[in-house]
Amino acid sequence: MKRFKLNFKQSALLNHHSKLVIILAGLFAFSLSTAMTADAQRRGGGIGMRGGFGHSYIGNYRNFGGHFSRSVPFWSYPYFPVWGDFYWGVSPLALRFLYNDYYYYFDDGVYYRLDKNKYQVVPAPVGHKIKTLPTGTYQFSVDGATYFYYYGTYYIPVAGQYEVVQPPIGATVESIPQGYEKLEIEGQTYYILNEVQYKAVIRNNEVWYQVIKNNSGNAAPANSSKEMNAAPTDNR
Repeated sequence: MKRFKLNFKQSALLNHHSKLVIILAGLFAFSLSTAMTADAQRRGGGIGMRGGFGHSYIGNYRNFGGHFSRSVPFWSYPYFPVWGDFYWGVSPLALRFLYNDYYYYFDDGVYYRLDKNKYQVVPAPVGHKIKTLPTGTYQFSVDGATYFYYYGTYYIPVAGQYEVVQPPIGATVESIPQGYEKLEIEGQTYYILNEVQYKAVIRNNEVWYQVIKNNSGNAAPANSSKEMNAAPTDNR
């Protein structure tokens, strides 16, 4: 009878390789799950935190006949996160950078700031530069200067890059992110986002949102938007 002889060195090596494969597979699955979760969060499909309580954004948006009305300021960003909300993680592909002693993360047009192991959606820090604009960025001009706008952030072209700047007075955009406050003055609705004040106006028979005061304290002259009619008051 041929006796079976166990080679302990070979057995240990096989176990080592098996453990390594399992670890690598686990890391890949974790990375994929994190990326999918972060991507879902960026579009508002993940779990956020307000006041320390988790909640889901899915289904929390007003829907008009299956379509988001232009009279809702965030209509073109319905599945994006709310400014000011917290998340447990960001995409592993997010660009990290240090600004004023805080770590920020830039994820396809959305800015997060690390705060006590949580990631808060925040305004882009003025002066930060990026090399590539997010897909869907809106280009416009104010007083002969070229600007780019995406998800509440304004950029200007600088030496082959794009620098975050204050919103120019008179800029008119199609939509602003959620996280704004509403202010009613004499029957007119204003929207305040990061100390930037917007007013709904009619442009080409559509509702747009015009910057009338930026967070530098500058305000538009009273007749600066006389070519545009004010949109109907938002009573919601």
